[in-house]
Amino acid sequence: MSIIRAKIFDDFIKHFIKKFPRASVVNLGSGLDTTFYRIDNGSINWYDLDLPEAIKYRNKVIPPAQRCFSIAYSIFDYSWMNKIYYEKEKGILFISGGLFYYFEEKKVSELIIKMATHFNGGELIFDNLSGLGNRILTRKLRETGVKYKFGVGNPQKQLGKWSNKISVLDWFTYFSKIYLNPKWKFKTRMMMKLTDWLNLGKFIHISFNNTRKVEK
Repeated sequence: MSIIRAKIFDDFIKHFIKKFPRASVVNLGSGLDTTFYRIDNGSINWYDLDLPEAIKYRNKVIPPAQRCFSIAYSIFDYSWMNKIYYEKEKGILFISGGLFYYFEEKKVSELIIKMATHFNGGELIFDNLSGLGNRILTRKLRETGVKYKFGVGNPQKQLGKWSNKISVLDWFTYFSKIYLNPKWKFKTRMMMKLTDWLNLGKFIHISFNNTRKVEK
């Protein structure tokens, strides 16, 4: 799924920075992600945000490039927001892959509302599971002790209750934008179709105090 997520995010960011070529892009919970090196247009500012120990290791393995900055903070230490260069007219985009799953909805909603307040006009895309998807994966991973907590069923209804500072611009199921190659294993293709049919996983695109229309 990480390969699928990378492809979706790459395409999404490229589309965004065509509109906002000098945007700031913030990768929440970046880990060892290398998206910047694939999509850089030569003028964006990129921020990799993660816990101090994760950033320390990241910088050993992937030294920051020009216009690519590391921020060693917990996403719930809101002071990280003051480290981000932001001009509304230049645009700002946040991406979050495989991160929000692990936290309670209340904690995620408080974070996003705080971001919406601080970065008026910004946008966020993240992936998430439904409640059923969380239960299925938690059961499969029960021996590891990993628990998936935050699930989204209908993004418009669920996130719309959080705050009037947040608008859901678009959402789509996990594999809906992926070509199902008939050469792939039958089991793989059926898993992808079933995941979308049951709405187990999705990508959600939201804006902060902004109703920019999405171009399909």
